[in-house]
Amino acid sequence: DQYSLFSKFFEKGYLQAEIEYDVNIDSIEVDLSWTISPGDPVRIAEIELEGNEQVSEDLVRRELVITRGEYFRLKEILESKQNLYDTGYFNSVEIEPASFNNEERSVDLALVVWERKMGYIEAGIGVGNVQGNRLFLEWGQRNLLGRGYALNLRSEYAFRLFPENEYKLSKLDFWERYQRHGGELRFPHIFSTWNTFAVGAFYVRDATVEPAVVKTTSANASISRRFTRQTSLQLTYGLEHVRRENVEDERDKSRRRSLDLTYTRDKRDFYFNPQEGRYIITMGRFAGVFLGGEDHYYSLIGSYQAYMRIGKQTVFAYRLRSGYAQSFGDSRETGGVPLESRFFAGGGNSVRGYKENSLGPLEDDGSPEGGRVLLLTNVEIRFPLPYLSKYNFGGALFIDGGNVWSSVEDVEFEHFNPFLEADEISDVHYRYAFGCGIRYNTPVGPIRLDLGFPLRKTDGIDHDYLFHISLGQIF
Repeated sequence: DQYSLFSKFFEKGYLQAEIEYDVNIDSIEVDLSWTISPGDPVRIAEIELEGNEQVSEDLVRRELVITRGEYFRLKEILESKQNLYDTGYFNSVEIEPASFNNEERSVDLALVVWERKMGYIEAGIGVGNVQGNRLFLEWGQRNLLGRGYALNLRSEYAFRLFPENEYKLSKLDFWERYQRHGGELRFPHIFSTWNTFAVGAFYVRDATVEPAVVKTTSANASISRRFTRQTSLQLTYGLEHVRRENVEDERDKSRRRSLDLTYTRDKRDFYFNPQEGRYIITMGRFAGVFLGGEDHYYSLIGSYQAYMRIGKQTVFAYRLRSGYAQSFGDSRETGGVPLESRFFAGGGNSVRGYKENSLGPLEDDGSPEGGRVLLLTNVEIRFPLPYLSKYNFGGALFIDGGNVWSSVEDVEFEHFNPFLEADEISDVHYRYAFGCGIRYNTPVGPIRLDLGFPLRKTDGIDHDYLFHISLGQIF
């Protein structure tokens, strides 16, 4: 309680507050008394910087939200430290009172930093349900030209080892599913504001929706603003040249000009494996018309995720995700919303127990067509496994639901009835699945193994059950 009280006074600048307590015990009764002398709030006199060699003093001070003459506030000290860490320049940042001036009620602060290497090379591997096995290599410079600009060049490559989730050595296949190469240059604090401007160029080859292959060459420019530590907004203008292979009723290639607006609010307690908080993201895109290009459509996507503790170690988590896309103008006559901008569902990251992208409308050959309307619901209970939790093993029980539809008119209330007979089910009906999983917790999130059982199966497409392996929670 004493430390809690001190922190409340420190937050308001009362750095010399005196808080004492006295305990008197009489038989089985205890009397507790507090004596609090807050004193006067303290202002910041000087902020002395130490430890910077490659990073200029201007780049350090522009991240501070504390200034000379203002009252010392612990919240602003912590925010300044976090801003300095977010630059990527430093391994350690300390902001501590150096000396007090009792007459002027002021304090000098010592800002001590330990720099990281400005240039870096990173490599990594991963595994997931959609892209399969992933490799990446990245080179970057955190402080280009000594001006605080950040440059990175990155290549990613993903391949599939076991088609159709059949984990047999005889099925081993290194078929390429995804590759992405590109670079980005970021300019923090443009025009001396808290906005960040970025430009980038990318090449992507995406074959995750079989049998289609979509190749995209793009350049974009974005401006983003972080309003608080949890809330941010980003506006992006993109130029794309798209080529499509193995598709029907689609343009073989098209040019696209688009504006994207993304709002994010992230109050999760831990990015890789949250146990409390919530995460909200909404994305809107407008392409074509006055922007130019040959693809004319708009889309809206929203996702809400929440996490809460049950007891000490059990977590109840749920997600609601929806999307809508609509074409207009010339695009209505030439395939509608492009394949790569449609919604797909089914698989280890959406509705477990079903094959990847198998839900919703299908082509005559059984390949996924994608939809313009999306709805996903996921509920999961995550808990430690008895006797195995000390080895970082946990378990999960889940219920998933979802589907995609060609249009809003195809969505009807009766399609959500979970008690229909098998012969009544078609591609417009909402699909449900349940299952269980094992988690092995690592510093970068859990390795996830899920066993899903579909409750509504389509003959010739869906299995009685499916295993899904990935790195990280499903949401």
